[in-house]
Amino acid sequence: MCLTVGLEDLLNASSTGRWWLIGSAVNRLVNDISSVKSKDVGKSKPSLNPELVAVAEKLGLHTTSRQLTFSILVSTPGGPDATASALLKSCHTSANSPGVQLVAGSIAGREREMIHILLHCVMSEMPFNRFYPRVLGGILNCHRRFLMMIKCGFWDILNNTNLTVKAKSNAGQALGLLCLVYNFPLTVLKNYNFGDTSEGNIAFLQYTIMELCTGEYQNVLAKLLQLSAYTRLCRNCRIFMRKHLINEMVADDKFDSNLKAIVTKLVSDMREAESF
Repeated sequence: MCLTVGLEDLLNASSTGRWWLIGSAVNRLVNDISSVKSKDVGKSKPSLNPELVAVAEKLGLHTTSRQLTFSILVSTPGGPDATASALLKSCHTSANSPGVQLVAGSIAGREREMIHILLHCVMSEMPFNRFYPRVLGGILNCHRRFLMMIKCGFWDILNNTNLTVKAKSNAGQALGLLCLVYNFPLTVLKNYNFGDTSEGNIAFLQYTIMELCTGEYQNVLAKLLQLSAYTRLCRNCRIFMRKHLINEMVADDKFDSNLKAIVTKLVSDMREAESF
C-alpha cells in the first residue's frame, strides 16, 4: 500500500502541519477513492483568473495546486456545502494534469493542504468571514475522517506564537462556530495552554466562548461540560471565563449586557456541575 506521507510532506511540515493519516484511516481513504472520483473532469490545464492568482500570491499561496484550491474556494457558486464538495472533488485530480487521478498518498496530501488553506483564510481575512468555517463544516459533513485533520490544524494554530492577535481571535471564533453548528468537539481545547497569558492566546479562547454563547443556552452548557472528560480542563476553562471574560466585561461597556449574563450563568452552572 502507498504511504500517505512523502518526502515533501516531511520537508514542508512547518507550513502544512505535522499530521498525517495512519493505520486504518489509510485503508478507509483508499476505499473511498472509487466513490468520489470525478467523471467529468476536463482534460486541459485549468485556466486561473489572474486577479485570483494575485490575491493568492498575497496570501502566500504560490504553488499551482494551492492557487487552484483558493480559486475553487472563492469562486464556486452555491454556498459553503457546494464549495466543500468542489474542493473535495479537486483533491482527487492533479492540479497540472486535471485528467489524471491521484494515488491515495497524493490525495491525502492535497486534502491536508486544503484544510491548511481554509484555516489560513480564516485567520487572514478581516473582518472575520463565517464562510470559511462553514466550508470546513461542509467538509466534515462529507466525511468525519476530516475531523482529525481539522483538530490538528487548530493545535498548530495554538502552538504558533508568531500569529497576530486578530488571526488567533478569528481562529477562535471559527472554532466556536464549528462546535456550535457542526458538532465539532470542544475537547480540542485539551491542548490549550492556560498558562500562556499572551494576548493572542487569550483572544483565541475568548472568541471561542463568545461565539459559543450565541447558541441555545443548554446546548452551550452541554458543550462546555464535555471538557470535564479531561482532568482540570473544565475547571481551568471556568476560571478563564471568570478572569478573562466576566472581569473584562464588567470593566468594558462595549460588551453586550446579555452576553455578560450568559457567561456569568455558565460559570455558575459549571461550578455547580463540578461539585457532583
